[in-house]
Amino acid sequence: MIITLGEVIVGTVTAVSAAVEEHGWTLEAVAVAAAGTLLAFGMLAVLYDALVRRVHGLHLLMFVVAVVVMALAVVVSLSGVGVGVTLLITSLAPLVLVVGYEAGGHRKAAADLLRLDA
Repeated sequence: MIITLGEVIVGTVTAVSAAVEEHGWTLEAVAVAAAGTLLAFGMLAVLYDALVRRVHGLHLLMFVVAVVVMALAVVVSLSGVGVGVTLLITSLAPLVLVVGYEAGGHRKAAADLLRLDA
C-alpha cells in the first residue's frame, strides 16, 4: 500500500509538472494536483479502515455516500466538464471515510481495539 501511495504521488507530480510546463498554472492543473493528493491519502485512510475496524452500520452509510459521490463524478464527466474537476469530485469519495471516522467511527474503532486487547 505504501508503494501505491508513493506511485500516486509521483504520478500526480509528473502529470501536473507536464501540464504546467505546457500551459502554466491553470485551474485544471490545480484541480488535478489536489485530486491526486486527496486520492492518495484517501487510499491510506481506506487501508486503515479495512485493517482496524469491523463492519458497522456507519460503514454501510459511508459506502453509500461514497458511491453517490462517485456517481456524481460520472455525471459531471459525461456533461463535458474538464477532467480536473471530475478528478476533484472523485477525490471527495475517500473524504467520506475521514468525515465518518471523525463523526463517530473513532469511538467504534476504540471499542473494537479494546475488545481485541481483552
